[in-house]
Amino acid sequence: MTRWCARAPGSAASSSACSTTRFANSSAAGSASSATARSAARGPRGDRIRDGGARREPTGWRSSAGRVDLDELLTAVDVLSLHCPLAPATQGMIGADQLSRMKRDAVLINTARGALVDPTALADALRGGRLGGAAIDVLSQEPPVDGNPLLAGDIPNLIVTPHIAWAAREARQRCIDEMAANVADFRRGGRRGRVV
Repeated sequence: MTRWCARAPGSAASSSACSTTRFANSSAAGSASSATARSAARGPRGDRIRDGGARREPTGWRSSAGRVDLDELLTAVDVLSLHCPLAPATQGMIGADQLSRMKRDAVLINTARGALVDPTALADALRGGRLGGAAIDVLSQEPPVDGNPLLAGDIPNLIVTPHIAWAAREARQRCIDEMAANVADFRRGGRRGRVV
């Protein structure tokens, strides 16, 4: 399998920034920098990795210099994993047109923001067999509301899980420990954890 890592140009905080990843283990590419992805020409299983990125312009999505164009990426991916902020430039970036360009056996993973994907278009693509599957832990409105097209019971090959990775016992304990350390430092007159 070829793995594609499409990274946003410039800062990850850019409002037009979006990265998409083609491979089975999204956590590795989601945290990999563009330089790391470029230097890792072959993954652990011999998978090919290409670095790419896209930005939305008035005429559509455009690739950044030396990166894969979103339209090219969509036609080539086996697994598309979104890692994007929700911004006007990224809202609805995966709709019926984009889903129709993907392979019929491709899988879409969205653990970023629900509104990046048009829920009706995704439900229709899955029902129509135009997409191999999808796994999401985010919806366009949370908490979910009745009538969300992705919560219908007749959609094949769709996994919807809660967006609560932070809720693991260890993660909650780290939050409590950090808060306690910040309070103790503040009481001593320190500057730990201060933004301003």
